[in-house]
This record gives sequence, structure tokens and C-alpha cells, in this order.
Amino acid sequence: MRIRLVLPCLSALLTVSASAQRKVIAVIGSSTAAGLGASIPDSAWVNLAKKYWKAQGEIDTIYNLAVASSLSGEGMPTGSTPPDGVSPDADHNITKAMSFNPDIVIIAYPSNDIGRDFPLSDYLSNLRTEAAVVTAAGKVAYVTSTQPRDGFNTAERQNLQSGKDSILQEFGQFGMDFYTPLTDPATLGFIPSLTADGTHPNDAGHQLLFQVATTDVQFSTPLPLTLLGFKAFAGSGSILLQWTTASEQGSGVFDIQRSGDGNLFESIGSLSGKGQGSTYSFDDKQPLRGKNFYRVFISSGGRQLYSQVVVLSPASVASRGLIGRIFPTNGNILNVELNGPPAQPVGISVYSAGGVLIRKQTEGPLTPGAIVSIQLPALPAGVYYISVVSGNGHRETSTFSKL
Repeated sequence: MRIRLVLPCLSALLTVSASAQRKVIAVIGSSTAAGLGASIPDSAWVNLAKKYWKAQGEIDTIYNLAVASSLSGEGMPTGSTPPDGVSPDADHNITKAMSFNPDIVIIAYPSNDIGRDFPLSDYLSNLRTEAAVVTAAGKVAYVTSTQPRDGFNTAERQNLQSGKDSILQEFGQFGMDFYTPLTDPATLGFIPSLTADGTHPNDAGHQLLFQVATTDVQFSTPLPLTLLGFKAFAGSGSILLQWTTASEQGSGVFDIQRSGDGNLFESIGSLSGKGQGSTYSFDDKQPLRGKNFYRVFISSGGRQLYSQVVVLSPASVASRGLIGRIFPTNGNILNVELNGPPAQPVGISVYSAGGVLIRKQTEGPLTPGAIVSIQLPALPAGVYYISVVSGNGHRETSTFSKL
């Protein structure tokens, strides 16, 4: 009798243990990820991948939050202000995805931003921020590339190709090429046999995307290094550069590069990575006359990662943003330099990486360069967001690290 009682209990424990090891995946994105173009739901690439990974014992489930016609700005964190002015969709964005505590998030906005003629820089900035939210939480993000669209004009089709190149270069092994398998190189539109309507892949196209997903997504992948932000601030005859990272597994050395025309860059210094999400500062004490273009480069884990390019002139103090320097935070006090505008109060909000409001307060009126101290509750180490809104409605969002 005792044996019959013990063995079922042991079996139950083993079942719970095996289930606990399986991964949870969340997907945010637009119509292709939602399954449009497939003849039945089971033929869509997300559902094909879900069936395959479940059969392999890799995952517990997939939460698919993709919605037709969605833009990458709608996937941004709740409370943030995307550069393209699109409002985040709190029911289908990265904050909602992270509420399921996923191990992996797939971000899939392949063409709608370009169809709306939003700048490629805004589109990439949104994808970068969404991936950074995932990485800051200790999880892994994969970003799909663009895909072809037959209804686009020549310039838009070329932008889809450029977007594909940019995404795959920036996200490296965490970028998924959804463009090449579907695209006719002669027209930069769909291969006719792979599309249902010129906008979405058909069953055969979804099958190819399923193959890309199941080849690229790895379930024991180390976290990538992710740049959360890169800014330049004008000083008296110098320019201060500042950036923040999420994880930095094997980060190596940051190479700070400068250009006078935005095309040819040269190295002006380097900083060693600290091996964890941190804030870095570099002071260019001898900037060029006129405009200075800056970027940061690092080779990490097989990825060659460039920051976005920022441009500033030594004397252009007026071009400074609302948020100046953010000082590294070890305790529960966050010190931030705010740059005005003069005689106007500013609203300050602090959010977690998942978009949860932590602290909100009003300061001012302030003089440019004022240092404001923000009392925070006890927080775990990680990356957080700070959003500042001026009296005239101008909003700026940045990141900081809690060490």
C-alpha cells in the first residue's frame, strides 16, 4: 500500500518539474503574426511554431497579442511617448506581453510603419526600445525583419529592404529574416506563389516563416547587449555623451566614434564594459567646429552593434533636451539634471521596464541645469524609465540603471 501511494506522488512531482522547465513565449505585432493570409488558423506561422515547440517539449504556451494593422509605436511601453507620435496599445503592447512573464518575446511589425511613411529611424527606435524592455527584465527578445508588400511604391519597397538590413545588422542572432524568403529580388515585392493578397503570405509563405522562426529561436540563448539610449549634451566648449545598456554578457569595449559629416567616423576614445546594465559617460573635450555626429560601437557575442547617431554643436546649448545627465543610482535617491524651460514647472514620472508607474511628482519652475532629487522606493537592480513633461506639453523619456 505504501508503494502504491508513494509512486503516484513521485510521478506528479516529476510532471510538475518537467512542466516548469518549459518556456512561455509572447508575440506582439501586426497582421502576419496575427495569422492573416493563412487559409485556416493552424496554417499561420505562429500557430505552426506553437504546435512544433509544444511537440518538442520546449514551450508551455504562446500568448499571441498581434493585431491587424498595428504599428510599432502601438507596441511601445504603456506611458511612453513613441517618436512617431503613435499611442501605445495597452492591451497588445510590450507591457502587456511582459505581464505574462514570458521567457521569450517575438516582436513582429514588418511593414505598416513604412507604409505610413514613418521615418526608418523612428521605426527602429521603437523596435529597439521594445526589445530593451524584454532584455532589462532578464528575458530574450527576437525581432522579425520587414516583409514585402506588393501595394507599395518603389521608394517604400526600397525602405522595406533597408529596414530588413538595419534590423538584421542591429539585432544579429536575435533578428529573424522574414524578408528574403518571401521577396522577389527583381520587383522587391512578394514572390507571387507565396502571397494571398499582395500584403500577407499565403499558407506556403507562412510555412517559410515558421521555418525561419523555429530555426532562429533558441531556448538556451544568452542575453544580448542592448543599448537603451545614446544622447549628447552641450557644455562649455565640450560635449558630454551618455548611454545606458541592459544586459552586457561579454560586452567588451565601447568604441566612441565621431564624424563631421555623418558619413565618415573615427574613434575618439573607448570605455570598458562593466559586465552588467549600466550608465556610461564620455566627455569630448575637443569637439569639432560646427556639427559633431556621434555614435558608439561595440562587438559583443558575435553581434556588431552601433548606437543611433546623435548630432550636436559645442555652442548649441539651446538644443539640449529636457533631461540632462542622469546620475548612477545605488540607493533610493535618483538625481537628474533638468534643462527647463525656465519659469515652467515639469512633471516627472518613473516607470519600471515593464511600464508600471513607480513615482510621479512635479518640480519647478526650474533653471536650466538644475539637479532634481527623486525619492524612490526600494527597487531591485535593473533598468528603469524616467519621463519628463514640461509646462508646454513637451515630453522626453530616457532610461537609467539602478545598480
